[in-house]
Amino acid sequence: MKKLFFLVIVFVLLLTMGISMYSSQKNSYIKHAVEKYCTTGIFNKHKLYSINNWEVEFSDGNMAIVSVYGLQYKSPHDYISYKILLEKNKNGIWKLKKYYEENEKEENP
Repeated sequence: MKKLFFLVIVFVLLLTMGISMYSSQKNSYIKHAVEKYCTTGIFNKHKLYSINNWEVEFSDGNMAIVSVYGLQYKSPHDYISYKILLEKNKNGIWKLKKYYEENEKEENP
Protein backbone atom coordinates (compact mmCIF):
# COMPACT_ATOMS: atom_id res chain seq x y z
CA MET A 1 0.00 0.00 0.00
CA LYS A 2 2.84 2.40 0.86
CA LYS A 3 4.61 1.57 -2.40
CA LEU A 4 1.49 2.29 -4.43
CA PHE A 5 0.95 5.60 -2.63
CA PHE A 6 4.60 6.55 -3.19
CA LEU A 7 4.39 5.64 -6.91
CA VAL A 8 1.21 7.70 -7.36
CA ILE A 9 2.83 10.74 -5.72
CA VAL A 10 5.98 10.39 -7.84
CA PHE A 11 3.85 10.05 -10.99
CA VAL A 12 1.80 13.15 -10.16
CA LEU A 13 4.96 15.16 -9.41
CA LEU A 14 6.61 14.10 -12.67
CA LEU A 15 3.46 14.88 -14.64
CA THR A 16 3.19 18.33 -13.02
CA MET A 17 6.85 19.09 -13.73
CA GLY A 18 6.45 17.97 -17.35
CA ILE A 19 3.39 20.15 -17.91
CA SER A 20 5.14 23.10 -16.27
CA MET A 21 8.24 22.69 -18.45
CA TYR A 22 6.12 22.36 -21.60
CA SER A 23 4.14 25.49 -20.74
CA SER A 24 7.32 27.39 -19.97
CA GLN A 25 8.91 26.35 -23.28
CA LYS A 26 5.86 27.58 -25.20
CA ASN A 27 6.50 31.05 -23.75
CA SER A 28 9.80 31.16 -25.64
CA TYR A 29 7.60 32.13 -28.61
CA ILE A 30 6.29 35.68 -28.27
CA LYS A 31 2.85 34.74 -29.67
CA HIS A 32 2.19 32.24 -26.89
CA ALA A 33 3.50 34.63 -24.24
CA VAL A 34 1.19 37.44 -25.41
CA GLU A 35 -1.83 35.11 -25.45
CA LYS A 36 -1.03 33.72 -22.01
CA TYR A 37 -0.40 37.03 -20.26
CA CYS A 38 -3.39 38.79 -21.84
CA THR A 39 -6.09 36.10 -21.57
CA THR A 40 -5.32 34.11 -18.41
CA GLY A 41 -4.84 34.66 -14.73
CA ILE A 42 -7.18 34.79 -11.77
CA PHE A 43 -5.87 38.11 -10.46
CA ASN A 44 -5.14 39.68 -13.86
CA LYS A 45 -7.09 42.97 -13.88
CA HIS A 46 -6.04 43.57 -17.52
CA LYS A 47 -7.44 40.24 -18.69
CA LEU A 48 -8.99 40.10 -22.15
CA TYR A 49 -11.77 37.74 -23.20
CA SER A 50 -10.24 37.46 -26.64
CA ILE A 51 -7.46 39.11 -28.62
CA ASN A 52 -8.55 40.61 -31.92
CA ASN A 53 -5.18 41.98 -32.99
CA TRP A 54 -1.65 42.21 -31.65
CA GLU A 55 1.47 43.72 -33.14
CA VAL A 56 5.09 43.90 -32.08
CA GLU A 57 5.99 47.58 -32.12
CA PHE A 58 9.59 47.22 -30.95
CA SER A 59 11.91 44.33 -30.25
CA ASP A 60 15.65 44.10 -29.81
CA GLY A 61 15.60 40.35 -29.13
CA ASN A 62 15.62 40.72 -25.34
CA MET A 63 12.84 43.24 -24.81
CA ALA A 64 9.64 43.79 -26.78
CA ILE A 65 6.77 46.24 -26.74
CA VAL A 66 3.58 44.67 -28.03
CA SER A 67 0.33 46.46 -28.80
CA VAL A 68 -2.71 44.29 -27.99
CA TYR A 69 -6.33 45.01 -28.92
CA GLY A 70 -9.24 42.87 -27.82
CA LEU A 71 -12.47 42.33 -25.98
CA GLN A 72 -12.30 43.12 -22.27
CA TYR A 73 -13.09 40.21 -19.93
CA LYS A 74 -15.21 42.27 -17.52
CA SER A 75 -18.71 43.45 -18.38
CA PRO A 76 -19.76 45.38 -20.49
CA HIS A 77 -17.07 43.73 -22.65
CA ASP A 78 -15.81 46.84 -24.40
CA TYR A 79 -12.90 46.77 -26.79
CA ILE A 80 -9.66 47.97 -25.19
CA SER A 81 -6.01 48.45 -26.18
CA TYR A 82 -2.92 47.74 -24.14
CA LYS A 83 0.77 47.96 -24.70
CA ILE A 84 2.73 45.34 -22.83
CA LEU A 85 6.43 45.24 -22.09
CA LEU A 86 7.95 41.77 -22.32
CA GLU A 87 11.49 40.82 -21.38
CA LYS A 88 13.31 37.63 -22.28
CA ASN A 89 15.08 35.94 -19.36
CA LYS A 90 18.36 34.01 -19.55
CA ASN A 91 16.49 30.81 -20.49
CA GLY A 92 14.87 32.49 -23.51
CA ILE A 93 11.39 32.70 -21.93
CA TRP A 94 9.33 35.88 -22.40
CA LYS A 95 8.18 37.37 -19.07
CA LEU A 96 5.66 40.17 -18.66
CA LYS A 97 7.12 43.28 -17.05
CA LYS A 98 4.32 45.84 -17.30
CA TYR A 99 0.95 46.73 -18.82
CA TYR A 100 0.33 50.17 -20.28
CA GLU A 101 -3.26 51.14 -21.01
CA GLU A 102 -3.19 52.92 -24.39
CA ASN A 103 -6.49 54.71 -24.12
CA GLU A 104 -9.87 54.57 -22.45
CA LYS A 105 -12.39 51.95 -23.49
CA GLU A 106 -13.52 52.20 -27.07
CA GLU A 107 -16.96 51.73 -28.58
CA ASN A 108 -17.75 48.36 -30.11
CA PRO A 109 -16.91 48.48 -33.85
